[in-house]
Amino acid sequence: MSTSVLVVTIVAGLAVLLLGRQLFWLFVGVAGFAAGFELATNLLGDQSGGVILLLALLVGVTGALVAVFFRYIAVAAAGFASGAYLGATLMRVWQLDSGWVFWVLFITGGVIGAMLLVMLFDWALIGLSAVTGASMLVPLVDWSPTPRLLLFIVLVAVGVGVQIYLFNREEGDKKIKQREVRQSTET
Repeated sequence: MSTSVLVVTIVAGLAVLLLGRQLFWLFVGVAGFAAGFELATNLLGDQSGGVILLLALLVGVTGALVAVFFRYIAVAAAGFASGAYLGATLMRVWQLDSGWVFWVLFITGGVIGAMLLVMLFDWALIGLSAVTGASMLVPLVDWSPTPRLLLFIVLVAVGVGVQIYLFNREEGDKKIKQREVRQSTET
């Protein structure tokens, strides 16, 4: 891995690990880039590194733009898809996957998933971005599996802790501003 790629990976990994909720667009862009890179490498492995990198950048930038302009639609759609998929999987396990029952439970699972992700957006984003950031950083160390797992757990815990601290600080600042506005309108 070249030095410039290593530096970019470390900076992006740390930013997503520690600031994923605050920089939602960056988290989506980095996650899109990483997924696009993996997909392009697997599908176009015989292409040059430049083609693979270009495709990965395109996916990442597209994801970041969608995150900025269509945030809640994207979140609700992702929640619906996750809930519907989980509902379909559970129905197969319980052998309820026939006819109209399947569709009712599929759609119900989707609606519940969309509502949960929209309602729990901040908390889900904190967890996912911490895991994504740690997943980017851990492969950079050449350790045996057990210490790498421990590093992953520590990084996720630190990322979640920092993001919760920042989230709580933001919420406290909002409450202070609301109180100041209320007090200024009362006088």
